[in-house]
Amino acid sequence: MTEPKEIETDPTESDNDEQPPVEPIIEEVNLFVHGLLAVQNEYDKVGYKVGYIDKTGAFVIEPKFDYAESFSENGLATAKVNGKWGYIDKTGAFVIEPQFDRAKSFSENGLAAVEVSGKWGYIDEGGALVIESQFDRARSFSVNGLAAVSLDGDKWGYIDETGAFVIEPQFEDVFSFSVNGPAPVCVNRKWGYIDETGAFVIEPQFEWAMPFSACGSPAALSAAVAPTDRLWNYIDRTGTFVLEEYYLDWGGVFCNFSANGLAPIISTDEENEKSYLKYGYLNEDGAFVIEPQFQYANPFSFYTSNSVAGVRDEATEKWGVIDEKGNYIVDPQYFVVATMCSTDGYLVVKKDGNFGVIDREGNEVIPCQYRNICFPSKLHPFHFVENDWKDD
Repeated sequence: MTEPKEIETDPTESDNDEQPPVEPIIEEVNLFVHGLLAVQNEYDKVGYKVGYIDKTGAFVIEPKFDYAESFSENGLATAKVNGKWGYIDKTGAFVIEPQFDRAKSFSENGLAAVEVSGKWGYIDEGGALVIESQFDRARSFSVNGLAAVSLDGDKWGYIDETGAFVIEPQFEDVFSFSVNGPAPVCVNRKWGYIDETGAFVIEPQFEWAMPFSACGSPAALSAAVAPTDRLWNYIDRTGTFVLEEYYLDWGGVFCNFSANGLAPIISTDEENEKSYLKYGYLNEDGAFVIEPQFQYANPFSFYTSNSVAGVRDEATEKWGVIDEKGNYIVDPQYFVVATMCSTDGYLVVKKDGNFGVIDREGNEVIPCQYRNICFPSKLHPFHFVENDWKDD
């Protein structure tokens, strides 16, 4: 295994400088937001329609949208009809009429990114355009009040809530700021981390880097990075490697630590044929606490420490659900476990071509009967793809 190299940090910082302790923040991401979940099933002559159900499976908003997404905390959700996006309230009525080519959910600051005629701007909760449509690409505002945007389709920067650039466009690619750390950015095909002023706190040196995890354990203060192609490790906020070894990225999947301090890792121990290239769960000390045995493995939740995880059994090629000791609480039977465990304790599963919902004890809450379930993208097991999958 490759030996870790020394991380580049700010040479002006002294090793003797005392750094104040950083308390990790846990982000809340529920499956049922305001008690509602968007599902797609009903078919009419135009196509499948989306409506919203409650936890009993009863429709609160009848299927009538071409597509729709989860509600934001402000009680509004994006919904699409006749090729245009608008925003509905919890009764299903449009409070901002369908008029946008694309639209994103509202952020905590009450602003949402919308696209018209190829340019992105931002609206407020009344539908007024408060930041002019001028950006080729735009992402939602982070909790620090900054949003990543691109003016020319090439370089990314960050704006504040007035639309002014706080960090000028200069990066080839970026992530949004997370609740627990600086933002990963790419310069000259190398990734590093910047603070809210745009200054590098960890110099660009990685082949890939992910945001610091949004969870409530000390592991939240680490982030997954790829120092070399397909080899990964974790760094803390000083840029120091957390683990002594690098781990293989097998199939493009590598995750941050979850709220319970575990991460799904593939074994590269060639001497152990039983576990070689199998997934297990590693703790922050680099020890496998759930031995490598699974064909694939989802992370435990970033949003609750009381969590379970979906894993794929090699013998049956079916997905089941395990607890934090690696014991099955749901035997392998699903085509896929599509989400991490949400803060409110649910997972989306797929069986016989349809989606349903189970709780963290493995009980069926919503039978597998829907063509699709439109869950919050942050619940996707590898939600770091969320930055680009909708807008680029």
